[in-house]
Amino acid sequence: MPQATCVQNVTFGSTGATYTAGEKYNVPAALLKSYPEYFKQAANPKSKQAKTAENK
Repeated sequence: MPQATCVQNVTFGSTGATYTAGEKYNVPAALLKSYPEYFKQAANPKSKQAKTAENK
């Protein structure tokens, strides 16, 4: 699950989940897509491939 910061207090009645403004949560991606006005998604760190020595 992606990590996101809640920007406004919200409670989802279907799941009963309560999110508080300013807190970071692991939020299901479907919830982020459905309600982008409530969450600010954290920046994803760029993955770097580890440099390895070639086997000859």
